[in-house]
Amino acid sequence: KGGELYRYEYGVELDFFIAKSRGGTGTLASSHPPEFVLHRAYFLLENGFGAYNLFHNNCEDFAIYCKTGLLVPSIISLGRSGQISSIFAAICAIISFPYSLLLTDISNFVRGLAVGYVLYSIWRLFSDTGYRRDAQRLRVQELAAFERFISLMFRQLLFTLVPKFICYTILVSTFWFPQHPWAIRTKNCHLDWIITVACMWVVSF
Repeated sequence: KGGELYRYEYGVELDFFIAKSRGGTGTLASSHPPEFVLHRAYFLLENGFGAYNLFHNNCEDFAIYCKTGLLVPSIISLGRSGQISSIFAAICAIISFPYSLLLTDISNFVRGLAVGYVLYSIWRLFSDTGYRRDAQRLRVQELAAFERFISLMFRQLLFTLVPKFICYTILVSTFWFPQHPWAIRTKNCHLDWIITVACMWVVSF
């Protein structure tokens, strides 16, 4: 009440999604016709959408499901919300490259910021409902049964999304900072197989 309305776009192109650095402005998932959207909204109005949770079951999650019919397991505190995902992505990007703040060379510092933004964008993309492979299109009548069996998908999420992000971090940090002590130490210890495994993981999954 008394707030401002913001436009949320569905079915956006990948380049537009990446360019929009602010989360919660759009998704790659396409919207369904109004009659389907209203049917889901009215059904959930009568039967509920589960307990509200800021991190994995908020108003943006409700709107995305009503508009697309897609639902993603909410095991981890990441959810389907673009705003929450963006905050989490920013934290991960900062944690992944703390040493970039210690670099004195301006060019390396700028490069570190660029790498952080790349990781931020990659994590946002992985979290988007329209991109995630584990997103399922469910009828609104099946929603309750789906939520009861969400815990069975924990292993799938744990061994795909998180390791893939770690692999991307290894690849980006190695190729963007070839002269950094971490990369040199990796090569001196003959641990190039780590990079190879990371590449295989990214390509295979």
